[in-house]
Amino acid sequence: MTEDDIRAVFFKNYAGGDLNEELIICLVEIDWTIVKKLTQGQERFRPDDIINTVLQARSRMCLFEGIEQSAERIIPDLYFDYFDFVLDAVAKVASFLIDNYETLDSWFRTQVPVESLESTRKFVTEKIDEKRYYGNRSFLPREVLFYSLFLNGTLAAIFGKETVNEIIREHNEALPVLKMCGDEALALNNLDPNKTAN
Repeated sequence: MTEDDIRAVFFKNYAGGDLNEELIICLVEIDWTIVKKLTQGQERFRPDDIINTVLQARSRMCLFEGIEQSAERIIPDLYFDYFDFVLDAVAKVASFLIDNYETLDSWFRTQVPVESLESTRKFVTEKIDEKRYYGNRSFLPREVLFYSLFLNGTLAAIFGKETVNEIIREHNEALPVLKMCGDEALALNNLDPNKTAN
């Protein structure tokens, strides 16, 4: 996608509300555009529900980059909601990968045994249960990285390594443009004379 395409997606979806939520919407739309372009002709074999789950979770994972680089260790509650979404997505996706293991890309199957997927699903399910029953909402930076890699791996399992490398490359090229759009929108919002100073 060109910079103009990415800007058009941002300003179509930007309404001056919660910037993170609007960035999530933009990232999902951009990623779907990339996926559809690079998998044209494979629609019949594309599990759109699972791909949408992956893209929704990946869009939230992108928001964690600022948290990881921050020296501040107080994390807004909203990020725990994002992480809960990611956990639910990873559990759903892991079940899909286990149930459809024999149909997945051969490169993926040589890299990731089904037992590893079962172990991931078990760990994530236990973490979801801890949250549900004990109110334990926590995560470590390495978990964020693992789930990000897992979600990218899911796309490789469906589309193959080469296609996913291209999806990731185009996604990564879009991120700085989208961040710049968000920064510009925030700057304009701060200049709004209708905003009252506290």
